[in-house]
Amino acid sequence: MSANVIKSLKIYLIISFTFYFIYTFKNIIDLYNIRKSNNTINIQKYINRNKHNEAIILQKLESINNSIKNELR
Repeated sequence: MSANVIKSLKIYLIISFTFYFIYTFKNIIDLYNIRKSNNTINIQKYINRNKHNEAIILQKLESINNSIKNELR
C-alpha cells in the first residue's frame, strides 16, 4: 500500500473512533440524566404520597378534636 492510502486510513480511523467515543459519551450522559430525572419523579411521587397521608392524618386529628369538644359540652 502506498503512503497516501495508509495516511488516509489513519485519518479515517481517528475520525471514526473520535465520533464513536463522542457518541458513547453522549449516551452515557443521556442515561445518567434519565436516571436522575427518574429519581426526581420518584421523589416527587414520595412527596405527593406523604402530603396525601398528612392530609388524612390531619382530618383524623380534627375529627378526634371535634369529638372531644362535643363530649366536653
